[in-house]
Amino acid sequence: MVDFIKAVIPPNHIPLLLENEYLEFKQELNNRTGELSKKQVAKYNDLKFTVFADNYAEISGSLHKFFNGGLHNADEFGLLDLLTVLNQIESLFKIDLGRYKLSNIEIGVNIPISFKASQILNYLLIHQTVRFKDVSLINGNYKQATHSQYLVKIYDKGKQYRREFPQFQNELLRFELKYFKMQKLNDRGIFVLNDLFDTDNLAFIFDLLEIAWDETLLYDKTIQKSKLTPYVVLKKLNQWQNVNYWLELTKQRRYEVRKAYHSLVEDHSDNRHSKIGRDIKNKWFELVNNSLPIYRIINKHFITILPFNYNVRK
Repeated sequence: MVDFIKAVIPPNHIPLLLENEYLEFKQELNNRTGELSKKQVAKYNDLKFTVFADNYAEISGSLHKFFNGGLHNADEFGLLDLLTVLNQIESLFKIDLGRYKLSNIEIGVNIPISFKASQILNYLLIHQTVRFKDVSLINGNYKQATHSQYLVKIYDKGKQYRREFPQFQNELLRFELKYFKMQKLNDRGIFVLNDLFDTDNLAFIFDLLEIAWDETLLYDKTIQKSKLTPYVVLKKLNQWQNVNYWLELTKQRRYEVRKAYHSLVEDHSDNRHSKIGRDIKNKWFELVNNSLPIYRIINKHFITILPFNYNVRK
């Protein structure tokens, strides 16, 4: 569900962190001037606490990794796990992260798949009208489409995880949205992590994920060429797997061609795009509904609400 976040720490909470027994704040040294930076940084299980000289502070990092002791974020992380992390952070650092205003957030799901995740990454073309580009990591790589307020990111999570834990052999795909500008979420009333403990907001966030995947154009390598005419094989398929072809089309023409392409994929392939879309939906429901009993936050207290059954409204 939620992975990386960045949030603003209220000024009156900064002393709590500077004096915390679990945090060792350090100042960076400028190798050129020999001067110490006025910025102070402390880290704990993939969380980073940064205090700036002007009494401004931020907390950033992967809540999913924090949940796993800072080791990885390749397993499942549901709504109840998020609640657990917020409680752990409050216990360790005496701060209420769930009420801090967010400036960045990543939302997504890890999906087990029966085929190579690389067969998805290698055939990603565009999101809306933005080309997917490769991004390298120390322990892997992913594809990313960059928009003005958010990123669409797709990982071969299994490959990344296997490098750290060789005994893990499964194929795992991660699909996520990273909002580095919060306008769209703020307009919906999502400002802090506590706002995610709301069924309407959960439905809104799932809609963002579902729509983003629907807008992702994937060339399906399982298309059965033997059942197609030579013209379609030699011309259409070559066009459809060429990202420049799609980008050069007008909006209306892109819509028409994409409709024809999806019709062929539906009839003559494994239709991996559709399968992954269903997996995204099922995994989201699982991460939310397996968090029973769900907790609502009322006046800073976690109140158990039963029964709870989450569904996306259409």
